[in-house]
Amino acid sequence: MYGPYTAGTLQDLVERQVKPRINAVPGVAGVDKAFARKTGFTWHVDIHVEVDPAMPVAASHEIAGAVRR
Repeated sequence: MYGPYTAGTLQDLVERQVKPRINAVPGVAGVDKAFARKTGFTWHVDIHVEVDPAMPVAASHEIAGAVRR
């Protein structure tokens, strides 16, 4: 992404483009939190993904890896 982004415009981008892509990952039950912040010259997006609570931890980590990709 290039341009003069503010926290508000980046958050809007997260809501419109990032969250729908995450929700499309198999095994993702929902996105609990997704927010963006700036640290120095770098933007960070923090995402909390919901999965089936009965799922083994190893399986949930596989889903988290798929979300990162």
